[in-house]
Amino acid sequence: MPDAFAERDWKYMKSIHDELLSVLCERINRECRAIIASREGTAHARYLRLYKHIHKADDIVGDCFNDLKRSNLGLKMCNMNRQGLLKPEHLEQLTPATQEFIKSMK
Repeated sequence: MPDAFAERDWKYMKSIHDELLSVLCERINRECRAIIASREGTAHARYLRLYKHIHKADDIVGDCFNDLKRSNLGLKMCNMNRQGLLKPEHLEQLTPATQEFIKSMK
């Protein structure tokens, strides 16, 4: 992992933070609605699936967004990329070195 990412990358990631968090939360909410609407199993079984899903989703949100700072930017960007949050149009805004770093961490 690079010692430091370019200021440009840091500022860009801060500028899209709320947008990407919203995208992830919308996806999680959709998945929760699908679990609730499902008729598979008992009401209690659906509750348990929802509970597990929310806990797993909370870990994902934390891995991608909690305590975002320049010193952990590489890890956060890789986690966002693994979750499919960083689209090609986002990656294009990053410096070539950062793009290469993210690609190398797949």
